[in-house]
Amino acid sequence: MINGFSSNPKRSAKLLFGFFILNVVFFLYNVQTMSAPVRVITTEKQINNNNKLNCCSIQQKSAPASPRKNISTLTSRSSNSVRIQQLTAFCVDTTVTYNLDEIIPPKPPIDYLDEQHSCKPCDRRHLLVLVINSRPTNHQRRKNIRMTWGNNTAINNLIGTTSAWRLVFVIGRSNVTKIQQAVEKEASYYQDLVMGTFTDNYANLTLKTVFAMKWAQHYCKPFYLFKGDDDIFLNAPRLMEYVGYQLLGNSTNFWVGRVNKQLGQLLVVRKKGHKYYVPYSDYGKRFFPPFCSGFAYIMSADVVTKMLSVQPSVKLLKMVDDAYLGILAEKVKVKPVYNHRFHVFYPDRRDYNYTVPFINMIIAEHNVLKLSKLQIMMDLAWGEFRRRSSLSDKKLSFEAQPLT
Repeated sequence: MINGFSSNPKRSAKLLFGFFILNVVFFLYNVQTMSAPVRVITTEKQINNNNKLNCCSIQQKSAPASPRKNISTLTSRSSNSVRIQQLTAFCVDTTVTYNLDEIIPPKPPIDYLDEQHSCKPCDRRHLLVLVINSRPTNHQRRKNIRMTWGNNTAINNLIGTTSAWRLVFVIGRSNVTKIQQAVEKEASYYQDLVMGTFTDNYANLTLKTVFAMKWAQHYCKPFYLFKGDDDIFLNAPRLMEYVGYQLLGNSTNFWVGRVNKQLGQLLVVRKKGHKYYVPYSDYGKRFFPPFCSGFAYIMSADVVTKMLSVQPSVKLLKMVDDAYLGILAEKVKVKPVYNHRFHVFYPDRRDYNYTVPFINMIIAEHNVLKLSKLQIMMDLAWGEFRRRSSLSDKKLSFEAQPLT
């Protein structure tokens, strides 16, 4: 052996050829890895003719690739339009536009709407509307949400358009005069309450949820609807990343949340006096169909429309609003999709560790009430988002992910 090679010229030639092939394979692997598509949502401030223009874009970046690789680009310019382009190499194949400049004309009030004390309808179509079920007495919960993850202005400034995000609280009437007066004063000050004329109690929970869906569809026409309760923490950056991913290729026919496996075999309660009692006259089947747990879920606009189209023919079930939506979904052939990022907090557990990996894992966390906990979770969520996006004065980027 001489320097690791055989003195046989033929064998040495074979070894050299083998090393050459290995180097070529390694080089091609590195090139493919470096040019793998990375989806991001970017927000840039540009100056054109001395006028500041906001540019919000979701784009899938890649190095020059073969014609088989696609590039998806979504942009929202100063006109508030959101455009998706499917690019094959350097040729544009298809373009889909989401117009956030679509003006919504005044419409007559929907049933049960307290028009006098409710917030104003949307004047333009929105990308995402969040309806949060709340009770008249839960003023502090609403205040905590406004102070933390539910700040409408902060999110819209981040995205670069006033039509990206709108959060409203949905509330019925209180039979206690002082409480009702306090709610009306709150509604006048914050302009973010949608108030119903029905009594706010647990028996009307399903009515409240359907009412919230009708209000959002009728007055805002969002591309996406998020429904939640007022005892959740919402990871707003993660939610917007998820919305961005859906816009890039799966923007219809989805209802995503926490769908427990056993819910597919959830027995309908027939015992009178039980909190969740449902008589046969209201629903005759033995089991409820699968559904997303009511504390938090997101659905596309077409699913909202489909559900509301069949809702008048399905009798309202008291106190089981999420199961009721499962019945509507079954009728219109929409299957709820489980996502582990819709998470439930169990107060009895002591092993919770609020770290960046934990916060980064969730979209919504149920049973979070303390302001201090909401603030900690929000700081971690936004801190991680800024780290991922390499935040600077000129450029801000989201990673558009499926979040599986």
